[in-house]
Amino acid sequence: MTGEKNNKKPGKGFFKLGEILSEQLKRTGLTRKLNEQQAVIKWEEIAGEKLARHTRAVKVHERRLLVIVDSPILRNELTFLKPDLLEKLRSEVPDSGVEDIIFR
Repeated sequence: MTGEKNNKKPGKGFFKLGEILSEQLKRTGLTRKLNEQQAVIKWEEIAGEKLARHTRAVKVHERRLLVIVDSPILRNELTFLKPDLLEKLRSEVPDSGVEDIIFR
């Protein structure tokens, strides 16, 4: 890694692997994608067991978590629960960047 003397320890020619990986993830934009994916992965925990049986988080697109719901009635009810779910999501995965939840 030429020209990145800041990451080197004084007197040594080695870099910490964690620092290299972190920098590469940031540079490629994968850090944001990994943080968004955490919102999808943790959906069951955030929604709770009962809701998780009837919903499935699919992806984050443009800062919105897309959740598939198996019932139109439940989808309607979830719109009322959205503020609480968003708050819990932000608490559980603060770096996800999710600003909204879309139920389909």
